[in-house]
Amino acid sequence: MKLATRQRGHNGLMAIRIPGPDTLIEFAVSTAGRAAATVTTIASAPRRLLRLIDEGEVLVARITAVVDAAEKTVDDVRTITASASVVAEEAAQTSATAGLLVGQVAETSAAARQLVNQIGPDVHELLSVTREVQQAINGIPGFGMFRRRGEEREQEE
Repeated sequence: MKLATRQRGHNGLMAIRIPGPDTLIEFAVSTAGRAAATVTTIASAPRRLLRLIDEGEVLVARITAVVDAAEKTVDDVRTITASASVVAEEAAQTSATAGLLVGQVAETSAAARQLVNQIGPDVHELLSVTREVQQAINGIPGFGMFRRRGEEREQEE
């Protein structure tokens, strides 16, 4: 498209070129086309804006669901952490009690071992004397008859 241009003429004065009808029509059509495109773009803006708002609402709904799930998860973690803390405290107390009991068992075991070591020789001597008494009783004349009678009475009862 050709527009008016200024040129210096041969006498040094500025000459203005006036566009022809074809150029004016071409310029008008071009301007109208650009105006139509601009109007179309402006007319489609509210639709695009509404679509963006709808998509924004969908995103906000999804984000709300994610935040709700995250809050529930945080609450669950707090509950589990509190429970785990209680369990850990109880385990520590149980462990301390078990340590005391193990110590007491060790002390009792040591005392029992010492007692067995003290009375062991006496028990051995008592067993030896009991065998001797049994042999002496078996050697008494007529004792076999008392033993048989005792066995017979045991069977009757």
